[in-house]
Amino acid sequence: MIECCEENIYYKNKRRKRIKNNKHGVIIAIIIFCAIFILYLYSTNIILRNIGETYAKSYGAESINSAVKISLNDGINYTDLITIDKDDSGNVSLMTTNSYKINQISQNVTETTKILLDSKLSQGVKVPIFAFTGIPGLEGYGKPINHKLLSISTVNCVFFGEFKSVGINQTLHSIFVRVTVEINVETIVKSKTISVGSSILICETVIVGKVPEIYLTRPLV
Repeated sequence: MIECCEENIYYKNKRRKRIKNNKHGVIIAIIIFCAIFILYLYSTNIILRNIGETYAKSYGAESINSAVKISLNDGINYTDLITIDKDDSGNVSLMTTNSYKINQISQNVTETTKILLDSKLSQGVKVPIFAFTGIPGLEGYGKPINHKLLSISTVNCVFFGEFKSVGINQTLHSIFVRVTVEINVETIVKSKTISVGSSILICETVIVGKVPEIYLTRPLV
């Protein structure tokens, strides 16, 4: 009876050890799987983010330039935006900004940019299917599929002026519009906001006569 009990104890301990080893093996396998999965997500996220950033910059720049061209299709003259008064000596005494006109143009450019950009983003981004493998070097191969990676965050439009001396008592005044769009690149792990901006010359003129320092340094609007 003693030998039988000892043998039972031996086999029970051996079985417990085998079960324990199996548990350790399962835990190690789960850890390895999780590590590989996390690495896959990280690698795929980087590839998709890079693709998304490229499209965001391209779509943003194209939409901005087209929006400004459409909004200013009729053309803008310098005198539409700025009124200059001179004293008896021919020097600038007052420069008045047409804020209403500038705000109107700014609103049109902003709305048109949103419409054009939203139209492009709704088409999705063409992502080669091998990009989803997460393997660097293969992201450019495979049949492209449309993937919703991008969305509009904000669109901002501002006017600003630059003064440049071009001769004695002659100043070149250039007026620009700067449009900035922020686009969200929404990847698997984490989203990123890309800022795309473009400054476009609207109009300019040469002002003859001295221009007071206050007008050379103050904002356009």
